[in-house]
Amino acid sequence: VWADLRRLLSLASIRENSALFLVFIALCTFSIGWQITRPYEVIYLNNTVGISKTDAGIITAMIAPVLLLLAIPIG
Repeated sequence: VWADLRRLLSLASIRENSALFLVFIALCTFSIGWQITRPYEVIYLNNTVGISKTDAGIITAMIAPVLLLLAIPIG
């Protein structure tokens, strides 16, 4: 396993698959940004709009499957 990981992250492999690694970096950056900003959005909704944390969670739980189904054709 460790040998495969070393081979995957070698400089030659990164140069050969630079587009793939750029996608990985972009996805990682987007995910970090989402994890940082999402709690602030919930706090904003709670304090300014008046939506409780429970309601924000329920809304997110209702919207997430729809967005996943819409993302399948984009694929």
